[in-house]
Amino acid sequence: MSSNLKHLIIVPGHGIWKRTNDGSNTEDWFLESFQVEGHDHLLFIEHIKIGIKELQKDPEALLLFSGGQTKKQAGPISEAQSYYLLAENLGLLEGLTDRISTEEFARDSFENVLYSLSRFNEIVGNYPSKITVPGFEFKRSRFLDYHFPALKFPIENVNYIGVDPKPDYEIGSLEHEKYFNDLSNAENRNALSLFAKDPFGTGEVLSTKRTKRNPFNRYHGYLHKHEILKFFFEQDPSKVNTVPW
Repeated sequence: MSSNLKHLIIVPGHGIWKRTNDGSNTEDWFLESFQVEGHDHLLFIEHIKIGIKELQKDPEALLLFSGGQTKKQAGPISEAQSYYLLAENLGLLEGLTDRISTEEFARDSFENVLYSLSRFNEIVGNYPSKITVPGFEFKRSRFLDYHFPALKFPIENVNYIGVDPKPDYEIGSLEHEKYFNDLSNAENRNALSLFAKDPFGTGEVLSTKRTKRNPFNRYHGYLHKHEILKFFFEQDPSKVNTVPW
């Protein structure tokens, strides 16, 4: 892998493809119930395609699909691996496989970023100077206002490409408005308010969520090579004095 790569593209995983059909139906995925109403699985495919498009535009980029083995019913296959296999199934990887890989341990959005930075270093030998994240628009604040500042990564070097879910409600209708209000309230309650108090996700609430999303008890080995990052994995933000990017 070229050491000249400087741009990290992170495609966070949100579900696991069952390796059947083309992923366009809800039945093709292991999904949570709340992901069905907005046809989130179609957004997963769009995130993949956006990531590939950004990779094609920049010869100095590396794309990582990020996400662990989060669902017991899916068996020991990671979100990242299933995204890679779906992209391959859709014929999107031709001529690009030398600059696409996976990060298969992340259990939430903060780990998507931290672990992908670590994985980029494992593959390339340095850390990126630029990051692109295709994701849900309603999660923009989570990444730009919480995760990247917590990691002290320069926000001006981050490109977040947000796409909204597309529920079957007429735009402007009460149902459509209620759906997005509920989505925003859930994001504030289940993520933003928690990461505001616990930026690294090492407190009781977010740690418990991570444990539930790790049914196969997988554990990464990033700290064996990234001693400089240990405070991001284990400690509180006040102890982070220097960063390698």
